Amino acid sequence: MLMQAARIRPDKMGHSIWMVTARQMVERQEVLLRALGLNEGLRHFESVNALQHAARRARF
Repeated sequence: MLMQAARIRPDKMGHSIWMVTARQMVERQEVLLRALGLNEGLRHFESVNALQHAARRARF
């Protein structure tokens, strides 16, 4: 859900909390999850690679 809510849009960085790169998403995931009301009980991604791996798994 975090990946769907925060689209990767490097050309629009900084205009909204939802327009972020993958690196920014990993760095700001606590803020993004809190904005979605999902800040408790979820394990955070440790790195961009972990985020990308989860995205690949979710596509299949």
